[in-house]
Amino acid sequence: MQHEMVAHWTLDIYRDDMTVRIPSDSGPVESGFLQRLRGNMGWQLPAFFLLVPLAIGGYGAINNWRLIESIGPLWAVLFYLGHAFPPWFGTCLLTSLAMRLLRPWKPRPIIIMLAGHTMSCLITLPYITWLIGVFASQWPHSGLETEPTTPLAASYWAYWLRAGVVWVGTNFVFDRFLGLPRYRYDAVTPRAVADASVPDPSATASGRSRPAFLERTPAAVSLADVMAVKAEQHYIRIITATRSYLVLHRFSDALCELPSGDGLQIHRSWWVRGSAIQRVRQNSRKMSVTLQTGEDVPVSGPYQALVRQLARSAERPVTPLSGNAAS
Repeated sequence: MQHEMVAHWTLDIYRDDMTVRIPSDSGPVESGFLQRLRGNMGWQLPAFFLLVPLAIGGYGAINNWRLIESIGPLWAVLFYLGHAFPPWFGTCLLTSLAMRLLRPWKPRPIIIMLAGHTMSCLITLPYITWLIGVFASQWPHSGLETEPTTPLAASYWAYWLRAGVVWVGTNFVFDRFLGLPRYRYDAVTPRAVADASVPDPSATASGRSRPAFLERTPAAVSLADVMAVKAEQHYIRIITATRSYLVLHRFSDALCELPSGDGLQIHRSWWVRGSAIQRVRQNSRKMSVTLQTGEDVPVSGPYQALVRQLARSAERPVTPLSGNAAS
């Protein structure tokens, strides 16, 4: 019987998202790596990095009864766990590397995931071949394939496709529904979202306390007054607590000028300050946030996980959203 290759995954500890500095009043400022690591330490990480490969290995074992009968259930489980865990942590570094290398082009998450997955399949192929050979030599009648698998074989690309589908699907579920955004350059860590209302001290120190787009508004308008920025064709609308200003400026440029620690983009046309979000409204498909000004802002699908994190971490109320209330 042809052995079933098990999909392997990536561990993205070195996430290449936007950097947010979190000031500390009780100790030294942590490095970006420690902030990302601590910010990600929720139930989602153990589930993604431990439960998923355990489930993959267990599923592979119980679906290969011939292997179980030949070498016993314990060795069968160990064989499939060997397929899951080592390639997983190998792919971790490769996908992080792919994300760093592709940063100048900022491709879509699926491109990053497939790039890391493809590199991992090629680099871990010798290990998988070795693992199969060890078990096949110990149990010759186990049905394991003893011929080395090469990238030119059809079985290899069938494995690449099968593993890739499961890999992308798992990331999609954790990103959209379980609050673990991954492989998106516009993502922020949960810790950073929780502290989105804390100003970035480096912005003032570097002279960016008044971005370029504010130079086209009255001098009395400061960065701290900006609650939201909305794209309107070639203009942007700057929303404050008392009124709004329409100025000629590109939305993409405004996003670069806004300190990342003050807020986050929640829609292709909206940036909002974290502290200005009063509540979150959602139903099964759509989501919006209500600002302190009373304005409802729609939340696009790719950003909904970030807003859910904000609602949990910053204790924002979440209320039902009627079916036609957001677009």
